[in-house]
Amino acid sequence: MSALYISPHLSAKDFGGSLFAATNLQLLRDALDVPVTAASISRTPRASTVSIPSTQNKLGTAFANMQGLCGTLSSRGVAHIRAILLRERPTLIWLDTSLLGSLIPIIRRLLPEAKVICAFQNAEFDLVKQRMAAMQFHYLPALYATWLNEKQSACESDLTLALHATDAQRIASLYGRAVDRVLPIIIPEREGHPNVQGPNVQAEEPYVLFVGSAFPPNIEALEFLCGRVAPLLQRFRLIAVGNGLEKSAPRLNHAKLEIKGFVEDLSSLYRNAAAVIAPIFSGGGMKVKIAEALMYGKSVIASPFAAIGFEGCDGSSVRLAATPEEFASQIARLENDGYNPAARADYERLFSRDAGLRQIQGIVATLRDRSRFVA
Repeated sequence: MSALYISPHLSAKDFGGSLFAATNLQLLRDALDVPVTAASISRTPRASTVSIPSTQNKLGTAFANMQGLCGTLSSRGVAHIRAILLRERPTLIWLDTSLLGSLIPIIRRLLPEAKVICAFQNAEFDLVKQRMAAMQFHYLPALYATWLNEKQSACESDLTLALHATDAQRIASLYGRAVDRVLPIIIPEREGHPNVQGPNVQAEEPYVLFVGSAFPPNIEALEFLCGRVAPLLQRFRLIAVGNGLEKSAPRLNHAKLEIKGFVEDLSSLYRNAAAVIAPIFSGGGMKVKIAEALMYGKSVIASPFAAIGFEGCDGSSVRLAATPEEFASQIARLENDGYNPAARADYERLFSRDAGLRQIQGIVATLRDRSRFVA
């Protein structure tokens, strides 16, 4: 038996999607204990993966969309994947996004006995519609291609996964098939990671931490923090950190807000924060930085949108706030050192490597109960 893991997110660049893809790949390898070939549809493929030709620019992506392809997959990439399927004849194929549904009919023709798992990262069709509503009309070629690939992923996979129940419900309403299982984001602790449990060193001036790169929903959050939350704060200040955020510093200026750019190691910033804040109001998926904060034993003050997928957490771990006044009130009630054992317990129970391995083992067990899957 062997398996094939196909992803457009297995990039050498570290971002939420690439870390999540690499984690699920390793968990699948641990659960199966058999060879798993990793195929990366990326212009910057992660080391030790098979590089699959991708589109090279927006025009190439639009042309591929008109051919019914998504996820930066090119027609040359499809040919490469066909060759891998015929050469390795995997028993299990894991599609790391619903945007690769067009591969399923090819898999069925070449390997009718193989099982296909599709892990939805979002309801991607809704995201494309949001971009169209925002007048980003260059996404028009992706509209039908996204719907087609997602429908194939939802209806033709042997087993489908969603990040959380909200996405599962939306996918079922769009495509008429219930999602089989929820597999949330998993954040394994790195080897040699400093001990995150226990009291923290208190900062001279206590702060609440915001983490996120210069992605539009994060910039929207930063504007909200600067213009509407920071003016209400007294004892605490805000620190915002993330790749590219420093470009917003000149126009988002407030005495209670410090904006940093890329930081190589966030450990000390997490450990010494009173809490982490996530006023996110748009986008999709699950918020990796919330799970990461829980790993450090930090409470998270989050908008209801940002908290989607974290409903199983203790009320002191993920604290909801919708208005500037609610965010400021939650911050005012924080303790300076910020360590919350309930947050750490939620991480270990729901988002740790052990939790993820149990989930993947359950998924594999489900497939092993079905006749076409050969263990």
